[in-house]
Amino acid sequence: MTPITLLTGASAGIGTALAHEFASHGHALVLVARREQRLNALADAIAAAGHPRPMVLAIDLQSPEAGARIATELQARGLEPGVVINNAGFGLVGLATELDIAEQRDMIDLNVSALTDLSLRFVASIERHKGGILNVASVASFMPGPRSAVYYATKAYVLSFTEALHQELAPRGIRVCALCPGPVPTEFQARAGVPQARGPGSMTLSAEEVARAGYRGFMEGHRVVVPGFANRLITVFNYTLEPEFEKDRGGDWETNLPIEWSAGASWRLADRWFLGVETRLDTEFVDADLNRSEYLTFSAGPTLHYAGEHFYATLTVLPQICGWPDATRTGGLHLDDRERLEIRFKIGTEF
Repeated sequence: MTPITLLTGASAGIGTALAHEFASHGHALVLVARREQRLNALADAIAAAGHPRPMVLAIDLQSPEAGARIATELQARGLEPGVVINNAGFGLVGLATELDIAEQRDMIDLNVSALTDLSLRFVASIERHKGGILNVASVASFMPGPRSAVYYATKAYVLSFTEALHQELAPRGIRVCALCPGPVPTEFQARAGVPQARGPGSMTLSAEEVARAGYRGFMEGHRVVVPGFANRLITVFNYTLEPEFEKDRGGDWETNLPIEWSAGASWRLADRWFLGVETRLDTEFVDADLNRSEYLTFSAGPTLHYAGEHFYATLTVLPQICGWPDATRTGGLHLDDRERLEIRFKIGTEF
């Protein structure tokens, strides 16, 4: 059987850029998407650039039979995947309770179910050809996304699933990588109901830049690739915002906004031991206009982590400095006289 690189969602955006990038490095491609005319145009463009013309499969990946149909079509032509690139997906913007439930289920079928099927279905042939799996996730994988709740959840799944497969399949010589781009100006935004890519300019990259970073990281065996420095910062700093509502003494509603910023880094000490540092800033704002801060807590300290074959353990020691801003808003900070020390020990199992 002849090895090929199977690429889904190739008809636009990052998928098209990935097709050109992999073709330029000598990969024989099979392109899969619903829009056959677009796929043929892409195949012609790749051929015009002097590369072998990709094979085109016009298949709706939301169909439960899509994976089996792809396998049948490839087998009939004496082909099998050496590399699988799961790029197909779409998003929706709006309150989850107001968006169409059927559309949201379709999003889960494509972003999660189809990706899982194709990631697992061809593992045997990928192993034979010492290839790999590249799953396109997003910086949305690292955080919750109000007004895109289901989309963010699907991308969190993609990242978690891919990172687990990276470890599971490594002994078989299979590379597994999650590509997590930030905002990219493609037609993805129009499908999601967003007129253009949102986010600061420093976070926005072209589809071609994302494809180059994805190819390089995948071939180098990285578990996760986040193109762009600003986007990598998003994955390091975890930000949570959980509004709470309560009535004050006058009977009016107040909004309490506890906000937590945290960051950390770790370094390998020995085979399974890691030494790290964790910092955290907790602030609680009172009043919807955020015109005064109630309490601040800053923590910083070391972490020690052991990653065993079937279990892990983490010890964290965090001295804390607490206080609150001067009510006169002159910039001073009143420190809490109480000494605080947070010690955490966490242990878990991995199968």
